Amino acid sequence: MPAIVDPSAAGLWQERLPYDAPFGLMDVVLRAGEITDVSQVGDPEPNAKSIRAGDVLGIGTITAGGRPGDRVEARLLPPTDTISAPDAGLISNEGEYRSYGMTSFYWNHIMQGPAGQWTLQVLLNGESVKDVPFSVQ
Repeated sequence: MPAIVDPSAAGLWQERLPYDAPFGLMDVVLRAGEITDVSQVGDPEPNAKSIRAGDVLGIGTITAGGRPGDRVEARLLPPTDTISAPDAGLISNEGEYRSYGMTSFYWNHIMQGPAGQWTLQVLLNGESVKDVPFSVQ
């Protein structure tokens, strides 16, 4: 049986190849209750299908790739009107260019009425990439 060799560990690369994944959405998390730690986004329970008005809705996103200035935004679309909530997350690299393998954001939002079918819309750099329906009671 041939031996498996890791080129990075064996010193076979003169320079390590850059990781340059395209910016994209990997997963969305909806939770009835607060998200208090990024680990709840990375290994989530099944998405909440409904939430009571006045309760906290936890929203999480996991993205692949990304560069400084790329933007992740979550919008709540109520049954009759469109409002923006919660705040957008902004990927930052503290001034030095690098690509990100994976980034997680989370927000907590107190849901207000009206009751009915709502939609969480996730946008990457202003483009809608995922709609997740849920109900408010």
